[in-house]
Amino acid sequence: MSRVRRGSVGLKTIYDHLGLSKERFERLSAGFHEDAQWFHTNISSLRERFSGMYVAVAQREVVAQDGKIENLLHRLREINVDPRLTYVGLVTPRPLDMI
Repeated sequence: MSRVRRGSVGLKTIYDHLGLSKERFERLSAGFHEDAQWFHTNISSLRERFSGMYVAVAQREVVAQDGKIENLLHRLREINVDPRLTYVGLVTPRPLDMI
């Protein structure tokens, strides 16, 4: 079994793959997590407006929504928002039970 050494030339990091510096990736990653937290904190009010829809959240606000994920991703590209770096969540009509 071969092991990949840290710092190997052939190993690409996720930020290299996205074409970002490590610092920019870390800032965007922190923003992504803040947007995910905002989505879950505000799910009740989101249900009133977006029940059954996918919503994209950037900087703690909904920037796009659609009933089909494919359409939402297309819309994000139209408004120059990178879907790979944007929190997307499904607003379910009621809370889901997890077991």
